Formats: sequence, structure tokens, C-alpha cells
Amino acid sequence: MANDKNYLSAQEPWDLPGDSGPAAPIVRGNFREPIADGDGVLARIANQDYQVLDICHNGIGLAVGSLDSFADGARCELTLRVREQSMKISALVAHISPGIKWNECHCGLEFVTIKPQDAEYLQRFIAEHHARLFRENSPSS
Repeated sequence: MANDKNYLSAQEPWDLPGDSGPAAPIVRGNFREPIADGDGVLARIANQDYQVLDICHNGIGLAVGSLDSFADGARCELTLRVREQSMKISALVAHISPGIKWNECHCGLEFVTIKPQDAEYLQRFIAEHHARLFRENSPSS
């Protein structure tokens, strides 16, 4: 794409050195609910806390400092704190994208292993969060 005469030659912030061309299209398989500061959700990886930006039954999105914060495809062990529940989860780095809405980059993690009771708790949290989110943002009757 960079060699195309109709394409600007300036490097975009998401173009990485050695990039061989356009990336494959991103296809979202699951909708992740946005998480606010007051929702009580936090991720801890390698003794560092990360703000959770969004969540679904099989993954989370984190705010990270840069595109090289984690290697794409890397496996990580995390502790996900959802209100009063702490969950030990193994995850894969699905993507790291430049932040559009946030000043930091957005890192998507896909859960690989999660205990069944933690998955159930997470499902309940997401269902309650979803109902509250849409109730708060719906027009009054």
C-alpha cells in the first residue's frame, strides 16, 4: 500500500517498521461491553495493574502504554478483579491497537483458561452490567 501512488507516503502511527503491507481485516467475533472506572474491574499482569476498557465472556480490552507493551499472540497469566471476585486466567494477546478514544493503546486479550465458576460469575456480571448500561442510556418513557 505504501508504494501505491494514490496513498500518502507518510507513515501512519500504526505502521510498524518492516510492515509488508495492509493488515488483514479485523473481524470482531464478540461485542465487549465498555467498562467505566466505577464498575470495579481491574486486571493485574506481572505485578502491574491495568485499566480494563471493555469486557466480554471470553476476553478483555486493556489500556496499555504503547504498541510494544505485549507481543502479539503472547500468552499471559492475569488476575482479573471483578467487584469482590478475583479470577486467575490465562489469556492470549489478540491485538494491540493505537488508542482512538484513549491516550493509551488498546490491548485485546482472549481468555484461554478460566475456571467454570469464574466464567459463571463473569457472565452474571456482564448480564447485569449490560442491563444497567442500556437502562442508563435509554430514553425515558
